[in-house]
Amino acid sequence: MGRWGSALGCFWAVAVLLATPVAAASRTGADLQGECDANLRFSCAALGLRYKYGDGVPVDLKRAYALFQHACKEGLQYACGYAAEMLIEGEGVTRDRFAGALLMRRACAAGDANSCLSMRRLGIEATRSGRALRE
Repeated sequence: MGRWGSALGCFWAVAVLLATPVAAASRTGADLQGECDANLRFSCAALGLRYKYGDGVPVDLKRAYALFQHACKEGLQYACGYAAEMLIEGEGVTRDRFAGALLMRRACAAGDANSCLSMRRLGIEATRSGRALRE
């Protein structure tokens, strides 16, 4: 684990809990799914985290990615950061470093500090040049 790994993970978890109107820890997977179906983007992202890490539900990276993508499309930037990292790492989706880097840049530019930290940790250039990631 790199020097950003554990601290960044804690930061993301706190960001999700603080940004979710009702603390995700007090919600069941079924509750979160119902809220997500009602287009509550925070619940979609919280459920995505549960599926990504297997918290009360089986690990399902494809479902986690889809939930992060949904929340991202609804404007939740930290969900965009999670979706971007999954694209870059190929977790639950076909690896696409370039698309992931573009998505993460967009989330960072929109003010998501975690995406900015992830860019640094993953070696993503902050510019809009043709190179998405340093090799």
